[in-house]
Amino acid sequence: RALQPTAPRWASPRRHTGRTRTRAGWLFRVLASPLQLGVMAMSRLSSTLRRAVRNGDRSLSSLGAVVATRAYTPMIKFRAGSSAVTGNRSAEELIVQLRNIMEKDSTAGLHQLSNEWFARADCDRSKNLEVEEFASLMGEVGLPLSETEAKTFFDYFDKDKAGDISYTEFTQALRGDMPQFAASLAFMNQYRGHYPSSLVSLKSDLAIYDKEEAAEWIESLDAVIQHHGTLKPRFLINELVDEAIRKGVKVSQPILTPMVNTIPTSSEPEYPGDLAMERRLSNLVRWNAAVMVSDGNKRAAGVGGHIGTFASVCDMIEVGQNHFFRGKAFPGGMGDQIYMQGHAAPGAYARAYLEQRLSLEKIMNFRQEVDGNGVSSYPHPRLMPDFWENPTVSMGIGPLQAVTQARFFRYLHLRGMADTSGSRVWCFIGDGEMDEPESIYAIARAGYERLNNLIMIVNCNYQRLDGPVRGNSKVMQEFEGVFRGAGYDAIKVIWGSEWNSLVENDHDGRFIDLLERTPDGDCQRYAAKQDGALLRKEMFEDNGLGDRVAHWSDDELIAAYMQPGGHDHKKIYAAFSQAAKNAESGGGAPGVFGQN
Repeated sequence: RALQPTAPRWASPRRHTGRTRTRAGWLFRVLASPLQLGVMAMSRLSSTLRRAVRNGDRSLSSLGAVVATRAYTPMIKFRAGSSAVTGNRSAEELIVQLRNIMEKDSTAGLHQLSNEWFARADCDRSKNLEVEEFASLMGEVGLPLSETEAKTFFDYFDKDKAGDISYTEFTQALRGDMPQFAASLAFMNQYRGHYPSSLVSLKSDLAIYDKEEAAEWIESLDAVIQHHGTLKPRFLINELVDEAIRKGVKVSQPILTPMVNTIPTSSEPEYPGDLAMERRLSNLVRWNAAVMVSDGNKRAAGVGGHIGTFASVCDMIEVGQNHFFRGKAFPGGMGDQIYMQGHAAPGAYARAYLEQRLSLEKIMNFRQEVDGNGVSSYPHPRLMPDFWENPTVSMGIGPLQAVTQARFFRYLHLRGMADTSGSRVWCFIGDGEMDEPESIYAIARAGYERLNNLIMIVNCNYQRLDGPVRGNSKVMQEFEGVFRGAGYDAIKVIWGSEWNSLVENDHDGRFIDLLERTPDGDCQRYAAKQDGALLRKEMFEDNGLGDRVAHWSDDELIAAYMQPGGHDHKKIYAAFSQAAKNAESGGGAPGVFGQN
């Protein structure tokens, strides 16, 4: 029997509803299905042609028109309008009737239906509807208009009184007024599909190129470079572009800015809390979190856990807890949603212990929550439903959920289902997690929809569990380019107050240029060694900048270096304040800021 030929497995018979069918036969049926559909479509088209010939339409042009109509007309239920219509209905009455037709005749959404109607009416493909095209469309969809009504209804759609209806005007009139929302509604004005094109208006507004004026601007730029080097022109150009954007000039902002704090010290708001007390609380929480993980591994080998993540992001979370995060009872919303960096979960437990929301017994059983008497490794609403709301850990899960939550807040408000005008979404991300494709997709989606009720905080501590530590680059600059390129309002929090005084007093730009040239690997090496003499020699004296830190001892120098912006409560508060203002404004972009 071993030598007998056997049929391949895909041809073996199978029992199916009382009949024997081979897999080869099933495969043939799958492959034949598209062919059968094509034959059916050709059969229906042939029937249409036969009816046209039988009715006397034998000319080639007539038959071609039948084929074109059958092949390209969108599948919308159009009705024949009356040739002679009289009446004097108001625009409000007509729009109500038109929306009733939409509800009865279409299973498609507003976006699809408006695309189909506009494409059918735009006979000359000008991407704008004239009065005749508009009136003809209304008749075809079942709303015949008199001459007076056509003019009145056309004016109702033509909001800018330009004499034609653009696709945006057409869609907005069909949609009607929407509830106001604290986040920007700019996405409602974005063009949908391929209607209309802005090239015509762009060309008409384009100023004549003046060679002499351009030469004067270039001459001024050359003079600045000659007298001040290449850094000062960057600041001037950035300021010029920002001012142009504020005044409505359509120009893209630069995706990279100099390696300085976005908010200067002179623009920082006054800190509202007891700074000494809050710093002490941060230190207590940070210590308890580290001890909890360390003790758990001593008592149960192999428990594991993360210490460095919360140690680096602790101050940012504490400033948010003390001054910015909104609870469920906050007016004008459903409270804020917090997506904590998953590896920073020990910090949340340590703070809850100080607040007496978790017992000592529970936090002593870190990562041993199976019997219900411990705490989970990461934010886990199923294991700890009374503590966590949103599951995160890494791999881009947090950013992806945060963007979806921000979109859902906006959806609830725009549909009138709930007031979420005061609700924000705060998402803490690790620099390694930024390498995940889910994170990149989330960033792009939020920027496209201008979800400025979303605030992302990137914790740049150079400990990238989910990605390579690129020590020869500058991750802060890298992420700024990614977020700004996606349309975010990026705020960099790099330097603490003491070190930032050196940056802001850099009169010739040499020190800032040095900071941009120093790779992250060297920055981390200086922090690990904590040697003020080494830092003075390699960063300042070897680059001719020894006089910049001559007033500091080695201990003072390394102390200033070891207090980055992400651990300076004043710098953090200033960044959070700016992000919160952006979320409350009627326009703007999603906020993001990183720490160092």
